[in-house]
Amino acid sequence: MKIMTFNLRIPSKVDGENIFEFRKPYVLDVVRNEMPDVIGFQEANDDMIAFLQENLPAYYFLGHGREKNYTGEAPLIAYRWEKFMLHGFTEEMLSFEPQKNGTRLEGVNQSRCPRAFAVAELVCKENHERFAFCNVHTDHMDQNAVFAECVILMQHIGRRALPFILTGDFNATPDSLAIQMINATSESLGTVDATANIKTSFHNYGRKDTDFKIDYIFTNLKTDPSESYAVPNPEGKYYSDHYALCAKIMLEK
Repeated sequence: MKIMTFNLRIPSKVDGENIFEFRKPYVLDVVRNEMPDVIGFQEANDDMIAFLQENLPAYYFLGHGREKNYTGEAPLIAYRWEKFMLHGFTEEMLSFEPQKNGTRLEGVNQSRCPRAFAVAELVCKENHERFAFCNVHTDHMDQNAVFAECVILMQHIGRRALPFILTGDFNATPDSLAIQMINATSESLGTVDATANIKTSFHNYGRKDTDFKIDYIFTNLKTDPSESYAVPNPEGKYYSDHYALCAKIMLEK
């Protein structure tokens, strides 16, 4: 399978010529040219989801906004309907009230933004193997909050006891405690960073002073990190302020 994690960057006037409205054709080009089997999108709001649904008919889309009224940014999952069947789906908050949309994680210095993660249990139509695909966008303000959110996330994945793939913008570099903790679950869950060889994922529209890695694809399925890559921008243009990352992952008995 080809797996993609893709932070779309919400529409923001401060982006000027890089606002989402102008980036739409490049976003579609990334997906159509790569044709990932499953995608974890971050920073997708209601209008962006509607745009993707209208223009990418090869995919089913799962997920809703993280605010109390189910609007706002979603940890969106897209999968190719011709290749997979949906066994189950859940979206929960990274809080002590995971079923209550819009709740935040009390006791840590989390930003005002509630944080959510989505999990789709998919069945491969070719070999009937089932796996959990999880997508997340963790806090952007405080690394203690990111660490706590990742603990909740990995505990949830562990309880499912299924082969898993985890995509996301973690707002944490490889040397952070949160990413070190996820990598440490290699012993208990068999976790591997399929994107370990990728050094940069956030480029802030080419500004080199903010050129670092905060996006990842983790899995306990068979993968070769040397085969993962960042999708380049079209010449002179940007499809997002992040690179979309791709990894190849084997689903087999």
